[in-house]
Amino acid sequence: DLQPKTVLDAGCAMGYLVAALRNRGVDAYGIDISNYAISKVREDIKPYCVVGSLLEPLPEELPKFYDLVITIEVLEHLYAEEGAKAIKKLCTLSDCVIFTSTPEDFTDPPHLNVQQREYWASLFAAEGFLDDLNYRPTYITPYACCYRRSNGILRQIEDYERNIRIMELEKILNE
Repeated sequence: DLQPKTVLDAGCAMGYLVAALRNRGVDAYGIDISNYAISKVREDIKPYCVVGSLLEPLPEELPKFYDLVITIEVLEHLYAEEGAKAIKKLCTLSDCVIFTSTPEDFTDPPHLNVQQREYWASLFAAEGFLDDLNYRPTYITPYACCYRRSNGILRQIEDYERNIRIMELEKILNE
């Protein structure tokens, strides 16, 4: 839908999304903290996936800015302070971030900071990114969000009210 030319998969694991995007002609890269995961990246994709942390500067071999950053089920693995720092970093790498973090899986031992959508939205808003209420990347998860750099709080309020009106109308029509 977004048709980015460049993408960073932040928390790319074994590089499957990077490979899929590259197969579609997107200049995609990945970063993951796990040496093991990066060692399992497909050979032809290895030059585009590197070991690194969202809490540190990007490795030299990666571009410094992207049309889109995607991070899927990553930040709940960080303590709250580290998660906020990672969001600050993500917001320096693109004007558009697709983000998911489980809102309910409290039992998985490596989940250190499971939060609801509004928690993450406030951290993105503090960096000048607002949830694009007109674009829901639910093809990833039902709770996925697309945050965009914005200074248009008035537009956000309009989108919010429009979406409430649509939901209310749908409810009436389904009764």
